[in-house]
Amino acid sequence: MRLRSPYRHCGNTQTRSIPKGLLALQFVLAHFTTGEKIGVSESTIRHYETNFRTPKQPQVEAIAEALDISPLALKDFRVENARDLLGLLLQLEDEFGIVPAENESGLSIDVSAEKAPKTTQMLKAWAAKRNELESGRITPEEYADWKAKF
Repeated sequence: MRLRSPYRHCGNTQTRSIPKGLLALQFVLAHFTTGEKIGVSESTIRHYETNFRTPKQPQVEAIAEALDISPLALKDFRVENARDLLGLLLQLEDEFGIVPAENESGLSIDVSAEKAPKTTQMLKAWAAKRNELESGRITPEEYADWKAKF
């Protein structure tokens, strides 16, 4: 399984106010601490992130637990362009009921699909959290933390 770096957000506009040296130090300390918590070296963690080595599922779960995030936050779904995204959505159509919306520019849920009720519930939770972010009730960092733990 390819891993996505849990630190991938470190270069975005949310962190530009942090001096680069401090950000690099935090990055190194996070690697060291994570490796220490799960009994592997910092270089092993870096090898996982660069796909030089591939962790087994128990190791992925240990990393996620050490970082206090969901193991899915580490999974790289390999969606790199719109075609990849459409392929993924087509795979999800039958089971989760994700279909094109009538206005042709969005998605909706086909309630007859097996997992549509749970999908709808999760989308409502996501919409509520996005609303909190957009209204300023939570910070971008709090929103990123929520997404990582979901």
